[in-house]
Amino acid sequence: MADNNWLGTDGTNPTHWSVAANWENGVPSDTDYVIIGDCTGIGTCTIDGTSDVSCGSFELKNNGAFNMNGNGLILKNKNLNNRIIDLGSSITSATWDGTVSFIPDASSGTFKIYTHSSETFGTVIFNKAGCTFEQYDHLKAATLTIMAGTLDTGADHALTAVEIMGAGTLACNDSTITVNAHGGDIQTIITGAAPTIQGAWSAGTSTVNLKGTGHKNTQTGSLYNVVVDSSGQTFRMGSDMTINNDLTITNGTLTTNSETDGSGSDYWLKVTRDVNINGSSSILTTNASQVIIGALS
Repeated sequence: MADNNWLGTDGTNPTHWSVAANWENGVPSDTDYVIIGDCTGIGTCTIDGTSDVSCGSFELKNNGAFNMNGNGLILKNKNLNNRIIDLGSSITSATWDGTVSFIPDASSGTFKIYTHSSETFGTVIFNKAGCTFEQYDHLKAATLTIMAGTLDTGADHALTAVEIMGAGTLACNDSTITVNAHGGDIQTIITGAAPTIQGAWSAGTSTVNLKGTGHKNTQTGSLYNVVVDSSGQTFRMGSDMTINNDLTITNGTLTTNSETDGSGSDYWLKVTRDVNINGSSSILTTNASQVIIGALS
């Protein structure tokens, strides 16, 4: 395994990932530590063509520029600092319009995820049983799938996505998890004996914020804090919900029925501590469900 620095020096195609002359050691292999940036004037690295590429670890340093061009980037190994991805705080530009997949060759181990709050990925997939992917900064994505293994928010780093799904484990710790859905069903906040997605959501003392537009189906098991904050929108429950601390409805409606008109199935709701309903635009619709509340304010 060795560093492979982006040079961008090919005379014909100086931006193409697939051109060996643009790299210090030729086109990256599955074991290379890819490094882009940390100096000016080297140009943008673009995944050219229509095929996915893979490498060991991926580091986009300050002054670096990268364009996925709608393609996939598959990360297979961690570097000497145990980082599988490492983004600088002053990236020149990055276009994350493809799929970034974390699929280590190793059968176990912890892989450090150094992202940055200024960068939002399109699609992110974690897919290796026995491996833990540990956040070291805010991770933001449109779609985040934990197919296998564990995504651990680490020292309470935030996680923001339009939807979160998969059969793996999300260890929330004391982080803030924001689901910014924009229509359709959220099959994301899921745990319990028989979830739709057979994953394990380790709620910890986290806060899950339900935001966005359009009606959502919150198929939910045990959580810690839940905040409903989407004016004029209704979040529908798709299974029984246990909230181990507080439920706060700041804007919008949470209904215990699976349909907005109450014609679907009613699910029970248990809130161990407080239910806070803030203002006339905040509604909890209980239908014919069993609702258990530790305190109501």
